Amino acid sequence: MEASRNPEITIILPCHNAAASLERAVASVQAQTFADFELLIVDDASTDGSLACARRLAASDGRLRVLPLARNVGVGAARNHGIDAARGSYAAFLDADDEYLPGFLATLHDAAAAAPGTVAVCGHQVVLPDGGTAARTPPATLLPGAGAVRDAMRGRLTLFPWDKLVPLPLLEDLRFPEGPRRFEDLALLLAVYARSAQVSLVPEALVRYRISPGGLTWASAGSEADFQAALRHLEAHLAEEFRSGPFTGPYCAVLTLMRLLTAQTASVAADPYERSRAADAARLLPWRTVIPAVRAAPVIGAAGLLLKASPRLYGMLYGGYARRRYGIRAGAAAPAPATAGPRPRRRRRPRAAHRSAGRWRGTVPGLPG
Repeated sequence: MEASRNPEITIILPCHNAAASLERAVASVQAQTFADFELLIVDDASTDGSLACARRLAASDGRLRVLPLARNVGVGAARNHGIDAARGSYAAFLDADDEYLPGFLATLHDAAAAAPGTVAVCGHQVVLPDGGTAARTPPATLLPGAGAVRDAMRGRLTLFPWDKLVPLPLLEDLRFPEGPRRFEDLALLLAVYARSAQVSLVPEALVRYRISPGGLTWASAGSEADFQAALRHLEAHLAEEFRSGPFTGPYCAVLTLMRLLTAQTASVAADPYERSRAADAARLLPWRTVIPAVRAAPVIGAAGLLLKASPRLYGMLYGGYARRRYGIRAGAAAPAPATAGPRPRRRRRPRAAHRSAGRWRGTVPGLPG
Protein backbone atom coordinates (compact mmCIF):
# COMPACT_ATOMS: atom_id res chain seq x y z
CA MET A 1 0.00 0.00 0.00
CA GLU A 2 1.29 3.45 -0.91
CA ALA A 3 1.25 6.46 1.42
CA SER A 4 -0.25 9.75 0.32
CA ARG A 5 2.12 12.68 -0.04
CA ASN A 6 0.29 14.42 2.77
CA PRO A 7 -0.90 11.70 5.16
CA GLU A 8 -3.26 12.75 7.92
CA ILE A 9 -1.19 11.12 10.69
CA THR A 10 2.53 10.53 11.12
CA ILE A 11 3.47 7.74 13.54
CA ILE A 12 7.00 7.94 14.91
CA LEU A 13 8.57 4.69 16.10
CA PRO A 14 12.11 4.95 17.54
CA CYS A 15 13.97 1.66 17.48
CA HIS A 16 17.21 0.55 19.09
CA ASN A 17 18.06 -3.17 19.14
CA ALA A 18 14.41 -4.19 19.07
CA ALA A 19 14.51 -6.88 16.40
CA ALA A 20 12.54 -9.26 18.62
CA SER A 21 9.50 -6.98 18.85
CA LEU A 22 9.68 -4.55 15.93
CA GLU A 23 7.63 -6.61 13.50
CA ARG A 24 4.84 -7.01 16.05
CA ALA A 25 4.73 -3.24 16.68
CA VAL A 26 4.67 -2.47 12.94
CA ALA A 27 1.93 -5.06 12.34
CA SER A 28 -0.22 -3.30 14.95
CA VAL A 29 0.07 -0.08 12.95
CA GLN A 30 -0.70 -1.82 9.66
CA ALA A 31 -3.85 -3.30 11.27
CA GLN A 32 -5.33 0.13 12.01
CA THR A 33 -8.85 0.82 10.77
CA PHE A 34 -7.66 4.35 9.91
CA ALA A 35 -5.36 3.93 6.91
CA ASP A 36 -4.26 7.49 6.02
CA PHE A 37 -0.94 7.43 7.87
CA GLU A 38 2.79 7.19 7.42
CA LEU A 39 4.97 5.23 9.81
CA LEU A 40 8.50 6.52 10.36
CA ILE A 41 10.81 3.89 11.85
CA VAL A 42 13.81 5.76 13.25
CA ASP A 43 16.59 3.21 13.72
CA ASP A 44 18.91 4.49 16.43
CA ALA A 45 22.10 2.74 15.29
CA SER A 46 20.86 -0.77 16.11
CA THR A 47 23.32 -3.65 16.02
CA ASP A 48 20.90 -6.60 16.22
CA GLY A 49 19.25 -6.66 12.80
CA SER A 50 16.51 -4.13 13.58
CA LEU A 51 17.45 -1.96 10.60
CA ALA A 52 17.32 -4.89 8.19
CA CYS A 53 13.93 -5.88 9.62
CA ALA A 54 12.61 -2.33 9.23
CA ARG A 55 13.79 -2.12 5.62
CA ARG A 56 12.23 -5.47 4.80
CA LEU A 57 8.89 -4.35 6.21
CA ALA A 58 9.06 -1.01 4.41
CA ALA A 59 9.77 -2.71 1.07
CA SER A 60 6.25 -4.17 1.05
CA ASP A 61 4.33 -1.17 2.41
CA GLY A 62 4.81 2.31 0.96
CA ARG A 63 3.38 3.91 4.09
CA LEU A 64 6.54 2.93 5.98
CA ARG A 65 9.71 5.00 5.84
CA VAL A 66 12.98 4.03 7.53
CA LEU A 67 15.24 6.74 8.93
CA PRO A 68 18.58 5.16 9.90
CA LEU A 69 20.84 7.11 12.26
CA ALA A 70 24.62 6.78 11.99
CA ARG A 71 25.16 6.79 15.77
CA ASN A 72 23.15 6.03 18.86
CA VAL A 73 21.56 9.31 20.01
CA GLY A 74 18.88 8.13 22.48
CA VAL A 75 15.11 7.92 22.32
CA GLY A 76 14.42 11.66 22.62
CA ALA A 77 16.71 12.62 19.76
CA ALA A 78 15.42 9.69 17.66
CA ARG A 79 11.84 10.90 18.09
CA ASN A 80 12.98 14.40 17.13
CA HIS A 81 14.34 13.05 13.84
CA GLY A 82 10.89 11.63 13.21
CA ILE A 83 9.17 14.92 14.03
CA ASP A 84 11.51 16.74 11.65
CA ALA A 85 10.59 14.34 8.83
CA ALA A 86 6.84 14.19 9.56
CA ARG A 87 4.40 15.10 6.79
CA GLY A 88 1.12 14.53 8.63
CA SER A 89 -1.33 16.88 10.29
CA TYR A 90 -1.07 14.90 13.53
CA ALA A 91 1.75 13.04 15.26
CA ALA A 92 1.51 9.80 17.20
CA PHE A 93 4.28 7.87 18.91
CA LEU A 94 4.84 4.16 19.45
CA ASP A 95 7.66 2.32 21.21
CA ALA A 96 9.13 -0.70 19.47
CA ASP A 97 8.03 -3.13 22.19
CA ASP A 98 4.42 -1.90 22.42
CA GLU A 99 1.36 -2.21 20.17
CA TYR A 100 -1.67 -0.22 19.10
CA LEU A 101 -5.07 -1.86 19.18
CA PRO A 102 -6.85 -1.59 15.79
CA GLY A 103 -9.02 1.40 16.68
CA PHE A 104 -6.26 3.60 18.13
CA LEU A 105 -5.83 6.00 15.22
CA ALA A 106 -9.50 6.20 14.23
CA THR A 107 -10.76 6.81 17.75
CA LEU A 108 -8.16 9.39 18.68
CA HIS A 109 -8.48 11.14 15.32
CA ASP A 110 -12.22 11.53 15.86
CA ALA A 111 -11.53 13.08 19.27
CA ALA A 112 -8.72 15.36 18.09
CA ALA A 113 -10.53 16.54 14.96
CA ALA A 114 -13.51 17.81 16.96
CA ALA A 115 -11.81 21.19 17.43
CA PRO A 116 -8.50 22.78 16.35
CA GLY A 117 -5.63 22.37 18.76
CA THR A 118 -7.09 19.33 20.51
CA VAL A 119 -4.77 16.68 21.94
CA ALA A 120 -6.45 13.28 22.26
CA VAL A 121 -5.45 10.85 25.05
CA CYS A 122 -6.63 7.27 25.52
CA GLY A 123 -6.21 4.54 28.11
CA HIS A 124 -3.91 1.55 27.79
CA GLN A 125 -3.49 -2.09 28.68
CA VAL A 126 -0.50 -2.95 30.83
CA VAL A 127 0.97 -6.31 29.76
CA LEU A 128 2.78 -7.89 32.69
CA PRO A 129 5.92 -10.05 32.40
CA ASP A 130 3.80 -13.17 33.05
CA GLY A 131 1.41 -12.27 30.22
CA GLY A 132 -1.37 -10.97 32.45
CA THR A 133 -3.02 -7.65 31.62
CA ALA A 134 -4.49 -4.72 33.50
CA ALA A 135 -6.40 -1.83 31.92
CA ARG A 136 -5.99 1.82 32.78
CA THR A 137 -8.68 4.11 31.40
CA PRO A 138 -9.50 7.77 31.99
CA PRO A 139 -13.00 9.17 32.48
CA ALA A 140 -14.50 10.75 29.35
CA THR A 141 -13.47 14.34 29.92
CA LEU A 142 -12.66 17.48 27.96
CA LEU A 143 -10.03 19.64 29.66
CA PRO A 144 -8.84 23.14 28.74
CA GLY A 145 -5.10 23.23 28.12
CA ALA A 146 -4.34 24.89 31.46
CA GLY A 147 -6.46 22.32 33.28
CA ALA A 148 -4.56 19.52 31.54
CA VAL A 149 -1.25 21.01 32.68
CA ARG A 150 -2.49 21.18 36.27
CA ASP A 151 -3.82 17.61 36.20
CA ALA A 152 -0.63 16.25 34.63
CA MET A 153 1.50 17.98 37.25
CA ARG A 154 -0.66 16.45 39.97
CA GLY A 155 -0.31 12.93 38.54
CA ARG A 156 -3.87 12.76 37.21
CA LEU A 157 -3.06 12.83 33.50
CA THR A 158 -0.45 10.73 31.74
CA LEU A 159 2.86 12.11 30.57
CA PHE A 160 3.61 9.29 28.11
CA PRO A 161 3.82 10.05 24.36
CA TRP A 162 2.44 6.71 23.13
CA ASP A 163 -1.18 7.16 24.27
CA LYS A 164 -1.77 10.44 22.46
CA LEU A 165 -2.53 12.06 19.12
CA VAL A 166 -0.98 15.53 18.91
CA PRO A 167 -1.66 18.19 16.25
CA LEU A 168 1.69 18.59 14.51
CA PRO A 169 1.60 22.43 14.67
CA LEU A 170 1.91 22.17 18.46
CA LEU A 171 5.36 20.64 17.86
CA GLU A 172 6.45 23.25 15.31
CA ASP A 173 9.28 24.63 17.48
CA LEU A 174 9.10 22.08 20.28
CA ARG A 175 11.21 18.95 20.57
CA PHE A 176 12.09 16.32 23.15
CA PRO A 177 15.14 17.19 25.24
CA GLU A 178 18.09 15.25 23.87
CA GLY A 179 20.54 13.30 25.99
CA PRO A 180 18.53 12.35 29.13
CA ARG A 181 17.62 8.70 29.75
CA ARG A 182 14.59 9.79 31.80
CA PHE A 183 12.01 12.60 32.02
CA GLU A 184 12.19 13.65 28.36
CA ASP A 185 8.54 12.65 27.85
CA LEU A 186 7.39 14.58 30.88
CA ALA A 187 9.23 17.75 29.89
CA LEU A 188 7.85 17.82 26.35
CA LEU A 189 4.28 16.82 27.12
CA LEU A 190 3.71 19.44 29.79
CA ALA A 191 4.63 22.03 27.16
CA VAL A 192 2.33 20.34 24.63
CA TYR A 193 -0.61 20.43 27.05
CA ALA A 194 0.10 24.10 27.76
CA ARG A 195 -0.02 24.94 24.04
CA SER A 196 -3.17 22.94 23.36
CA ALA A 197 -6.64 24.42 23.12
CA GLN A 198 -8.05 21.41 24.93
CA VAL A 199 -7.31 17.79 25.80
CA SER A 200 -9.90 15.12 25.06
CA LEU A 201 -9.73 11.98 27.20
CA VAL A 202 -11.06 8.83 25.53
CA PRO A 203 -12.19 6.16 28.04
CA GLU A 204 -10.87 3.20 26.05
CA ALA A 205 -7.64 1.20 26.41
CA LEU A 206 -6.21 1.37 22.89
CA VAL A 207 -2.49 0.71 23.46
CA ARG A 208 -0.77 -2.38 24.80
CA TYR A 209 2.13 -1.24 26.99
CA ARG A 210 4.52 -4.05 27.88
CA ILE A 211 6.31 -4.07 31.22
CA SER A 212 9.93 -4.94 30.48
CA PRO A 213 12.34 -5.27 33.41
CA GLY A 214 15.20 -4.55 31.02
CA GLY A 215 13.63 -1.46 29.46
CA LEU A 216 14.69 2.12 30.16
CA THR A 217 11.75 2.79 32.50
CA TRP A 218 12.75 0.05 34.93
CA ALA A 219 16.48 -0.34 34.37
CA SER A 220 17.53 3.33 34.50
CA ALA A 221 16.67 5.39 37.55
CA GLY A 222 17.75 8.60 35.87
CA SER A 223 20.60 10.84 36.94
CA GLU A 224 20.82 14.36 38.31
CA ALA A 225 21.92 15.39 34.81
CA ASP A 226 18.65 13.94 33.45
CA PHE A 227 16.65 15.90 36.04
CA GLN A 228 18.46 19.14 35.29
CA ALA A 229 18.05 18.69 31.52
CA ALA A 230 14.30 18.25 31.99
CA LEU A 231 14.20 21.27 34.29
CA ARG A 232 15.98 23.43 31.71
CA HIS A 233 13.52 22.27 29.05
CA LEU A 234 10.56 23.17 31.27
CA GLU A 235 12.00 26.59 32.04
CA ALA A 236 12.59 27.22 28.34
CA HIS A 237 9.28 25.92 26.95
CA LEU A 238 6.70 26.03 29.75
CA ALA A 239 5.44 29.57 30.32
CA GLU A 240 6.13 31.19 33.68
CA GLU A 241 2.41 31.26 34.44
CA PHE A 242 2.50 27.44 34.67
CA ARG A 243 5.42 27.47 37.13
CA SER A 244 4.33 30.16 39.57
CA GLY A 245 1.30 31.77 41.20
CA PRO A 246 -1.64 29.33 41.31
CA PHE A 247 0.57 26.72 39.63
CA THR A 248 3.32 26.82 42.26
CA GLY A 249 1.90 23.81 44.11
CA PRO A 250 1.27 21.68 41.02
CA TYR A 251 4.71 22.57 39.64
CA CYS A 252 6.31 21.51 42.92
CA ALA A 253 4.27 18.30 42.68
CA VAL A 254 5.71 17.39 39.27
CA LEU A 255 9.25 18.14 40.46
CA THR A 256 8.58 15.87 43.43
CA LEU A 257 7.18 13.23 41.09
CA MET A 258 10.42 13.25 39.10
CA ARG A 259 12.40 12.49 42.25
CA LEU A 260 9.91 9.76 43.15
CA LEU A 261 10.29 8.17 39.72
CA THR A 262 14.03 7.99 40.28
CA ALA A 263 13.57 6.41 43.70
CA GLN A 264 10.94 3.96 42.43
CA THR A 265 13.14 2.65 39.64
CA ALA A 266 16.15 2.53 41.95
CA SER A 267 14.19 0.37 44.39
CA VAL A 268 13.87 -2.49 41.85
CA ALA A 269 17.14 -2.06 39.93
CA ALA A 270 19.68 -4.86 39.73
CA ASP A 271 22.60 -2.48 39.22
CA PRO A 272 23.98 -1.33 42.63
CA TYR A 273 24.82 2.05 41.12
CA GLU A 274 21.19 2.52 40.06
CA ARG A 275 19.94 1.34 43.48
CA SER A 276 22.01 4.01 45.22
CA ARG A 277 20.01 6.73 43.52
CA ALA A 278 17.04 6.42 45.87
CA ALA A 279 19.06 8.08 48.63
CA ASP A 280 20.30 10.67 46.14
CA ALA A 281 16.71 11.44 45.14
CA ALA A 282 15.76 12.00 48.78
CA ARG A 283 18.75 14.24 49.41
CA LEU A 284 18.12 16.32 46.29
CA LEU A 285 14.41 16.82 46.99
CA PRO A 286 14.15 20.04 49.03
CA TRP A 287 11.51 20.63 51.67
CA ARG A 288 10.51 23.85 49.89
CA THR A 289 9.38 21.63 46.99
CA VAL A 290 7.73 18.88 49.02
CA ILE A 291 5.55 21.07 51.25
CA PRO A 292 3.68 22.87 48.41
CA ALA A 293 3.34 19.49 46.69
CA VAL A 294 1.52 18.05 49.73
CA ARG A 295 -1.17 20.71 49.39
CA ALA A 296 -1.51 20.46 45.59
CA ALA A 297 -1.25 16.68 45.19
CA PRO A 298 -1.58 14.89 48.55
CA VAL A 299 -0.59 11.42 47.28
CA ILE A 300 2.56 12.66 45.56
CA GLY A 301 3.36 14.98 48.45
CA ALA A 302 2.93 12.24 51.06
CA ALA A 303 5.19 9.95 49.03
CA GLY A 304 7.76 12.76 48.91
CA LEU A 305 7.59 13.14 52.68
CA LEU A 306 8.17 9.40 53.14
CA LEU A 307 11.09 9.43 50.71
CA LYS A 308 12.67 12.31 52.63
CA ALA A 309 12.10 10.61 55.99
CA SER A 310 13.37 7.16 55.01
CA PRO A 311 14.57 6.32 51.48
CA ARG A 312 15.04 2.71 52.57
CA LEU A 313 11.46 2.32 53.81
CA TYR A 314 10.15 4.05 50.70
CA GLY A 315 12.12 1.61 48.54
CA MET A 316 10.83 -1.40 50.46
CA LEU A 317 7.20 -0.26 50.15
CA TYR A 318 7.49 0.57 46.47
CA GLY A 319 9.36 -2.67 45.78
CA GLY A 320 6.41 -4.59 47.28
CA TYR A 321 3.98 -2.58 45.19
CA ALA A 322 5.97 -3.21 42.00
CA ARG A 323 6.05 -6.94 42.75
CA ARG A 324 2.29 -7.15 43.35
CA ARG A 325 1.23 -4.78 40.60
CA TYR A 326 3.70 -5.47 37.82
CA GLY A 327 5.46 -8.73 38.68
CA ILE A 328 8.75 -6.82 39.00
CA ARG A 329 10.93 -8.09 41.84
CA ALA A 330 13.54 -5.99 43.57
CA GLY A 331 16.87 -6.57 41.86
CA ALA A 332 15.22 -8.16 38.81
CA ALA A 333 15.41 -5.14 36.50
CA ALA A 334 18.32 -5.44 34.13
CA PRO A 335 21.24 -3.00 34.27
CA ALA A 336 20.72 0.16 32.25
CA PRO A 337 21.72 -0.11 28.58
CA ALA A 338 24.51 1.95 27.10
CA THR A 339 23.52 5.50 26.22
CA ALA A 340 24.71 8.22 23.89
CA GLY A 341 26.62 10.00 26.69
CA PRO A 342 29.03 8.98 29.49
CA ARG A 343 27.66 7.73 32.77
CA PRO A 344 27.65 10.51 35.41
CA ARG A 345 29.44 10.03 38.53
CA ARG A 346 26.97 10.23 40.97
CA ARG A 347 -15.36 5.99 22.05
CA ARG A 348 -17.78 7.94 24.27
CA ARG A 349 -18.11 11.67 23.67
CA PRO A 350 -16.41 13.72 26.33
CA ARG A 351 -18.58 15.65 28.74
CA ALA A 352 -18.39 19.42 28.84
CA ALA A 353 -15.12 20.93 30.04
CA HIS A 354 -14.13 19.85 33.55
CA ARG A 355 -11.65 21.28 36.03
CA SER A 356 -10.03 17.91 36.60
CA ALA A 357 -9.58 14.66 34.72
CA GLY A 358 -10.70 12.75 37.82
CA ARG A 359 -9.37 9.31 38.67
CA TRP A 360 -8.21 6.86 36.05
CA ARG A 361 -9.37 3.29 36.44
CA GLY A 362 -6.19 1.39 37.23
CA THR A 363 -3.59 3.39 39.11
CA VAL A 364 -2.04 6.83 39.38
CA PRO A 365 -1.15 7.76 35.78
CA GLY A 366 2.02 9.64 36.66
CA LEU A 367 3.72 6.60 38.15
CA PRO A 368 6.00 4.26 36.19
CA GLY A 369 4.60 1.56 34.00
